[in-house]
This record gives sequence, C-alpha cells and structure tokens, in this order.
Amino acid sequence: MDDQATQDESAAHAHQYDATALPLGLRVLASGINTYLRAIKFFSRHVVENAAPVQALQRAGKPVIILIWHERTFQVPSVVTICPRPLYALTSRSRDGAVIGNVMRAFGMRNIQGSGTGASANKKTNPRKRGAQAYRAMLQVLRRGETVIATGDVPPGPARVAGPGMIHLALRSGAPIIVLGISRSKQYRLRKSWDQLRVPVPFGKLAMVFGDPIEIDRDTSEARLAELQMEISDRLNDAQKRAEQITGEKSD
Repeated sequence: MDDQATQDESAAHAHQYDATALPLGLRVLASGINTYLRAIKFFSRHVVENAAPVQALQRAGKPVIILIWHERTFQVPSVVTICPRPLYALTSRSRDGAVIGNVMRAFGMRNIQGSGTGASANKKTNPRKRGAQAYRAMLQVLRRGETVIATGDVPPGPARVAGPGMIHLALRSGAPIIVLGISRSKQYRLRKSWDQLRVPVPFGKLAMVFGDPIEIDRDTSEARLAELQMEISDRLNDAQKRAEQITGEKSD
C-alpha cells in the first residue's frame, strides 16, 4: 500500500464513527461519562444569568444558534435544564465526537455529526468530516424553528477565536446567535489539548451566562461578516469571563 493510500485509509477511519451505532466498548464509555456528568450536575450549585432571551425565542418557535467555546464541551448537558425546547448539538464524526454525541443524546439532546477545519490547520476541510452535510442538516433544523448549540472555535484552533461557519449559518437561516459562557469552580484542565479542555469535577458552583441575541441581516456584506466574526469572539469571551468571575475560576 502506497503512502497516499495509507493516508486515505487513516482519514476515513478517523471520521467514520456514528453516534447512533457505537461499538460496545465506546457505548460503555459513553454510559460511564453520562453517569459521571449526571452526578456532577446533581451535586453542583447553578447560577444562570440572562437566560430570558433564549427562552423567549424558543417558546415562540424561533430558531436560535447558541455558541460556546470548545473547551467547555463537557458542560453542555447542563444547558438542557435552562432551555424549554430540545437542543441540536453539533459534534464531529471522530471517535471522541461520537462518544460525546452519545452522551448528549442520553440528556435528551439531538445530535448532528460533522465538522470543519480550524484556521491553524492551514488546509482545506476534509470532506470525510462531512462538514457540508452537517451544515445542511443544521440549516434544516433552524428553518423548522429549532435550536442548534455548537462551538464557536473549531479544532485544531485557534482556541477562543470564532470561525466563520456559524456566522454564515446565521445569515442563511435568519437565526440569531446567542453566546454562552460556562464556568465551574471545580474542574480539571487538559493542558496538552489544543483548547485546554475543561473536565468537570463534583461539587462546587456552575455558572452559565447568556448574551443578548445577535441578529445578522441577509444583505450583510462580506466585510461586515468579518467584523461580526471578531465581535462574536469578543462577546463570547466577555460572557466567559463573567461566568468565571461568578465561580472564581482561575484563568491561568
């Protein structure tokens, strides 16, 4: 087998995991994570700020895009208790993404699998990631008046910098973007991961800070969209900092 064939096989294997049909070992892992997150949720004190706008939009059957930073992926199940309608979560078709998708489904969330490529990869999106299919699926969901929750930043980074994908999705769907900062007073940081993923630890305080809806007109220019990309990064960082202030989370 030549080098190109080896690379193609590796890429295909990396993005073939389906959250609805995991191998037994990964299903057991997802079940264990689900149990762990439920225990943490039960033993945590919750503080929520500015949830009224997203709740009002959902009750009115309006589409919404909620954005968080990728490092807070394990905190997403806690958002379910705040929202009156189901959330459609975007996860990758990688092994890790499929496990996370399986965990989220156990919390009553819906799953859309597919992903793009972050700017630091310095390459085009791998079609095997099914980013285009996921984009179309999210567009259909939003046009039905549902809510999509996704990460503003995309692997492999840069972290805490919003990519253009969700902004263009908001433009086409007419859905407002609502940023969400999430923090826990007790957590473990995986410092070697590209986003320094936070893994929650039992007990302590959980804070969720929602931003106000950000509307994007259909006739918005490309130049303005680039500006909005920076503004959304700033707003999400502001919401994240506020959540960290509430819990006393250290940023170092």
